[in-house]
Amino acid sequence: MSRANRIEYALVAWLNGKSYVTALVGSRIQPPPLPDPPALPAIAYQRISTVRAGDMKGFAGIETVRIQFTSWGALPEDAADVAEALRNALDGLVWQLLTSSTGSFYVQSAFLGGDRDLGAPSPELAQQRMYGVQADLLIAYSQTQPTH
Repeated sequence: MSRANRIEYALVAWLNGKSYVTALVGSRIQPPPLPDPPALPAIAYQRISTVRAGDMKGFAGIETVRIQFTSWGALPEDAADVAEALRNALDGLVWQLLTSSTGSFYVQSAFLGGDRDLGAPSPELAQQRMYGVQADLLIAYSQTQPTH
């Protein structure tokens, strides 16, 4: 899949436009891995799966993508604050046009699944004082304007 067809970049542009997100993480929204040592708090994201809707004629123009977001912080509270900002920015993102330099995407539905703490940090993460909260965004979109 070409970079132009990736909704992740439009989501990052959307998040960068939300002052309550950038107040916490600045521009530190990126695919993994985070730099070593990481500047915190930060958000890592990655596409987990894609389902393309089709009918007897082929691709129907709608894709549903699961994107996992991990909110990182130096303290559990920092990671939770970033996760809450993500939830406020992404949950219920419906009938929005997301744009970036890589394309335009018409969101038909979006919801953020339940958060999950990454548990007690591993010895490596504890040494770096990194705590995380993960949540999956399930987002259905098309690259042409829907009629609704």
